[in-house]
Amino acid sequence: MTVIAIPTIGPTTGMSSLLDDTEAVLTGDESWPIVGEGFAEDLALVPEETVWRIMREMVGLNKYWDCLPKAKLAQEISNVGFVVVGSLLVTSGDGQSQYGYYFNPPYEFHAWVSLLPPSLSPGPILDVALPGVIEKGLITSDDIGPYLINREPVILCGYPPSWCQYVPAKVLTVEDLEQY
Repeated sequence: MTVIAIPTIGPTTGMSSLLDDTEAVLTGDESWPIVGEGFAEDLALVPEETVWRIMREMVGLNKYWDCLPKAKLAQEISNVGFVVVGSLLVTSGDGQSQYGYYFNPPYEFHAWVSLLPPSLSPGPILDVALPGVIEKGLITSDDIGPYLINREPVILCGYPPSWCQYVPAKVLTVEDLEQY
């Protein structure tokens, strides 16, 4: 099992691993708000009912981890976009700290679906793993306190809000995705 380093702003760097969260699995009954500039049910590249279908199909995946299988499943079901890996930093509601993952594979990275061709990035994103990232940031702390406060878990479908910083590093090919 791989140990994931989670860089944070503050005096310490936390360490976390999938072994810490083996009980945190998705049941298919989860429901989070969908956000994203440009997301409107009638104009969305991915309709809301498709997002909920994706969420129901993620049963058994780890709530806080498994971003790559989640992105792959989201792309397969929605039949739009490209699976991208890179960095994601979520800024706390008070603007004082961040939680997320830098691009340092295979130990640390985040995966999402870019809804437009990568040459048009930054563009709208479908990130069904974002709620787990936010929840993990809310429950993870250092000697100062939780990494994230005043931030609610959400699914992103559209342009990211200013408090979510996505930095793409690589678009995964069909051959890359076949490995997972």
